[in-house]
Amino acid sequence: MQTVAIDAGDFIRQGMSGSFRACTGVAVTIKSIDKFNNAYSKSLEEACKKYKMTKKREVYKSFDILSALKLRQGTDLLNEVLDGVTEQISRITFYYTYIFTDKVPMIKLYGTERSGVEEIKPVEFIKKLSPSYPHCCAWKYSSDHDDE
Repeated sequence: MQTVAIDAGDFIRQGMSGSFRACTGVAVTIKSIDKFNNAYSKSLEEACKKYKMTKKREVYKSFDILSALKLRQGTDLLNEVLDGVTEQISRITFYYTYIFTDKVPMIKLYGTERSGVEEIKPVEFIKKLSPSYPHCCAWKYSSDHDDE
C-alpha cells in the first residue's frame, strides 16, 4: 500500500519594486512506508558518519542539518539521504497558488451565518490560506488520484 506525505510552505521573494508571495506544497507518494523508513534510516546513518555529524535523532529537518554543518557539506548530506530513498518514491507532485493582483485586486471572503462579506487584498488572502494549504494539497491530490 502506498503512503502519501504532504507538506507546504510560503514562497516569498522580495524585489526592488515589491514582493512576490505564493503558497507552495508538495505531495510525495511512497511505495512502501516500511521500505522507505529502512532506506531513510540507513541513508541518514551512512551520511552522518561520512560527514562526521552526530546523529541525535531519527528524523531531521533540512534546517537542522544545514545549521550543524557548513553549507556545502549539509547540502551534500541532504542529497545523499535523498539518493538513498529515491527508489522508494513513486511520484512527487508540486502545488502552488498565486493570484495576479492586476487581474484580481480584491477577494471576497464570505462568513458564516450572515456575518457579512470581508474584502481583502490577494496578498492577505494568500497569508490566510497558508496555514491550511497542506489540506488544499491533500484535497487536490485525492481528487486527482481517486482511482488509486
